[in-house]
Amino acid sequence: MYFDAGVNSKTKSEYWHGTLWAESPLFGQEQLMISGEIYQCDDFVYYYDNERKLGRLRAILLNEENQQYQLRIQKVLDYSDLPGTFKGELRQNRSLSGEVWLQDEPFLTITTSQISEKVAADTLRITEILYKHHTHWRIRDATFFYQHPSEYISIRQPPSPTILVYKLFLDIYYDDFGTFRNDYHSLGGVYVQFGNMPARQKKLLKNYFVLGFVPFSGNFNEFMLPFISEMKEFEQGKLMEVNGQDAYVIASLGVVTADLPQENNMCGVLRHNANKGCRTCTASRKSLTNFFQDVPATSRYHHITDDQFKEIFNEPTTTRQR
Repeated sequence: MYFDAGVNSKTKSEYWHGTLWAESPLFGQEQLMISGEIYQCDDFVYYYDNERKLGRLRAILLNEENQQYQLRIQKVLDYSDLPGTFKGELRQNRSLSGEVWLQDEPFLTITTSQISEKVAADTLRITEILYKHHTHWRIRDATFFYQHPSEYISIRQPPSPTILVYKLFLDIYYDDFGTFRNDYHSLGGVYVQFGNMPARQKKLLKNYFVLGFVPFSGNFNEFMLPFISEMKEFEQGKLMEVNGQDAYVIASLGVVTADLPQENNMCGVLRHNANKGCRTCTASRKSLTNFFQDVPATSRYHHITDDQFKEIFNEPTTTRQR
């Protein structure tokens, strides 16, 4: 099983090759010491790429070929770097007061030797994000951004810097199936798997573990409450004995796999035949096949969705909630 930093690999075949593993402090490496200073994911830094530039540290990676550390950087632009169509007196004046612009993907991958120094986040002012849509540059409000996992996840540090740390990546699969041949009664099966296993081991039947079955007409949310409660405790880390040695174990839910109806139910979104039945964006059903869909502009950003759910649940009547 794999318990290290995210890996920068040309062929993406394992969970630790992905973005979630690399960026989340629950799975990957959240900090690294460079030239005597500790750099953490989500820090703003100066780095060298032909010239000194400003960027945001997205992830700490291991190069698959030489096992050396690499850093994934998100570009931060000043006024002079903006495309000409977005330059104007208003933005120029804002840049004089310290405003910079965050650029969306693609991200850079640099070596640790290219890092210059850390920048205090409170000295930067970012209100807009620059992104490319079908070869054209666009700008959206900084409210509509994908939060870095470090912004909403905090974990306790191990009690000792020398203790072994194991971070478990849990993958849950949920699906309904009929238990009788001629009479359909839906029974929900919930299974768990460890994403730390390589793909060749994950596909083996013996490595699927039954978490339980949701009975006929049962409530999936109620069924999952004990599991979620335990996961919240494990996310903060627990001291355990592993192979005769003390270890600090962190476990968290990384992936949930299910059929489309079950996934929408878990996300609190209407089914896919509704007018807005996509759980990742707010595009209407008629525009789902639109090839020119501006995904960043219509995405469901989870911090905004959380606020919307709070507003809905605070309504006193079901009619107003709808």
